[in-house]
Amino acid sequence: KVNGEEVAIDDSNTCPVIENGRTLLPVRAVVEKMGGDVNWDEQTRTVTLSRGESVIRLTIDSLTALLNGEEKTLAKAPEYDGESFMIPLRFVAEELKMKVEWTENTKLVTVTKKEK
Repeated sequence: KVNGEEVAIDDSNTCPVIENGRTLLPVRAVVEKMGGDVNWDEQTRTVTLSRGESVIRLTIDSLTALLNGEEKTLAKAPEYDGESFMIPLRFVAEELKMKVEWTENTKLVTVTKKEK
């Protein structure tokens, strides 16, 4: 759910992945729905995400992210499944000023805009 609305992750019916307690899902599913931008660089295998004044750069299989130019260590590296760039949801959403809630019994992730 994004802002209380159930949304399809993508047109390919990609499923979120839970690995070692970390949820990964295609980047566009959340970032664009929340008014952010996504730019993919195939050559460097890096995605740049922006929303408001926050800019995040993530590289496939790297535990290092750049948040507004500052290095941050991820608990789980982003992955590429051959079709989608799978991001660590909580890190990205929270750094782009979104609130993330996890419902364990239904495995439901809800992302909402933070109140000002």
